[in-house]
Amino acid sequence: MNTRTSFSPVIADQFQLGPRRAAYFDIAHIQKQTLLELPDHSLAKLEAIDLVYRTLCGILYNFVPTSGHPGGSISSGRIVEALIFHQMDYDFSNPDSESADMLSYAAGHKAMGLYAMWALRNELVRIARPDLLPIEDKQLRLEDLLGFRRNPTQETPLFKKLRARALDGHPTPATPFVRIATGASGVGVPASLGLAMASLDMYHEHAPKVHILEGEGGMTPGRVHEALAAGATAGLHNAILHVD
Repeated sequence: MNTRTSFSPVIADQFQLGPRRAAYFDIAHIQKQTLLELPDHSLAKLEAIDLVYRTLCGILYNFVPTSGHPGGSISSGRIVEALIFHQMDYDFSNPDSESADMLSYAAGHKAMGLYAMWALRNELVRIARPDLLPIEDKQLRLEDLLGFRRNPTQETPLFKKLRARALDGHPTPATPFVRIATGASGVGVPASLGLAMASLDMYHEHAPKVHILEGEGGMTPGRVHEALAAGATAGLHNAILHVD
């Protein structure tokens, strides 16, 4: 007697590929179509923030000394300012939120810019709305900039007194708001697109956006072009690449 249970095979929905090209937007063209106008006092505040940011990058470069990449960090500043002060949807009080928009420095050598910007953001919140600050372990404070490229096992008196965190030469998830580690050219873009794919798989149409910051030089490796083609084909609509 045959005791095997008969069954009907279930055919999964066919995987649909998208176009093999991403969408390109010329910011100069978009600006002409945008009617956003800032009052003079708001523009003056943003200019002051940018000046402080550039100064912090210069201080870090001379503090290590002459270590890091100040050029790319400074030139990408206004891109990042527009993202974290206006565009991104995230909860400053909860850096570990999985549903928040993310900023990935695919250009990991711009790390001093990442540290300077988030430390400045933290200081502005501390001054204006200290109730929104996360616990200290989840903050990137101005004092933590003392730890840029410092070995935590060789604590200097000021480093120890201010409880500064050690900040690597390239971003790692040990830093608040950093979700993946990026380093050598060509590594950050594929890894960031993987992050976008995972977010899309988890949240579907409500997936958080992954803003990817890269420099022109970082676009040359073949694996970056392959990753971009794969991302466009997979329809990663939540991945936005900002080329500095």
